[in-house]
Amino acid sequence: MADWSPATALAHGSIIDRHLMPTLGAKAVTKITTADIDALYARLRSRGVPGGRPLGAASVRRTHVVVHAALAQAVRWKWLRINPASNATPPRVVTPEIVPPAPGDVARLLAVLADLDAPLHAYVRLAAIRRPPQPDRRAALVRRRLRRRHGHVRPVSTKKAPTSSARS
Repeated sequence: MADWSPATALAHGSIIDRHLMPTLGAKAVTKITTADIDALYARLRSRGVPGGRPLGAASVRRTHVVVHAALAQAVRWKWLRINPASNATPPRVVTPEIVPPAPGDVARLLAVLADLDAPLHAYVRLAAIRRPPQPDRRAALVRRRLRRRHGHVRPVSTKKAPTSSARS
């Protein structure tokens, strides 16, 4: 956990509280099986948690990451010989193909933003156009995105920041 960002720690804590404790929390860690974990994933996909709705494949995948990490720690502490989550079957996440907007659509969006919101217009132009347009290229490199959190919008990188424990 020492390497987790505060946002990751908060998200993982939420998964533990909302998804794992109500289902696996009463079971001793030494009694958790791969079948229990697969049943949890199936239940989350079909019904969610009590009072909730069914979860998407990506949410169940995030739950798998937390379960696997927790049980890996139990293996390191020698509470378990093997990690039952290693053989579990989380759902496959299908990543949709991203279809960029047509240049004419981008031009219309920029024209509307210029009249409505000058700072957002400037941000979109700078985020989408990182170098002079090249007639033979039909792609734009986007290095930042907007993140809305707690009612505030701010630009963030589209790439993960390098960690201080980078491998040589």
